Amino acid sequence: MIIEGTDGLSRGVWVSPLHQAANRVLTTAHVFDPAPYSPSLVPWILHQAGLPATTPVTYRPWDGCWTARPLLHQTALWCPPPEIARQVIVHVMSLWVESPWDTQVFILVPRILQRQWGNLSKHVHEVGVFQPGEFPLSPLQHLPIPVVLLQIATYQRTLPSLRDEDTAARLDGPPAPPDVRWHRN
Repeated sequence: MIIEGTDGLSRGVWVSPLHQAANRVLTTAHVFDPAPYSPSLVPWILHQAGLPATTPVTYRPWDGCWTARPLLHQTALWCPPPEIARQVIVHVMSLWVESPWDTQVFILVPRILQRQWGNLSKHVHEVGVFQPGEFPLSPLQHLPIPVVLLQIATYQRTLPSLRDEDTAARLDGPPAPPDVRWHRN
């Protein structure tokens, strides 16, 4: 049985380091802030995605211009706040379909309100979820929650290998039984 008290723990709230925070309102505000951008973030993102460090990346501010020209035919990075992440992903996907072979986008968003922006497209891949202590970068080390790195990679046109018998069977359909005749003479 839980005895109600004024300690903040009486309704099943676990003890956490955030209880000792000087200003809970400020901590809550930081949760909904966008991940801070710094130029040293780009090499870390490219390393996490397995891309060469020489890949040019253009930072697109979420509160800037959302036109197509600065986004298409390049690699871009967006760091939107969580409540804007869905709109950013939908907008980027609507532009990405215009030129998917040479457009690539990274989106770094705090891991909150994930139901709004998660699983919007099969082309949006989650590179990873990173705790604030895992960042080699000082601006992101002070976030109170993890961040998610999403990637909309360039589209690679490929067909399944015909050497694989299962794949070839799926392409041709099921084999006809031996007694089936297609026509009569």
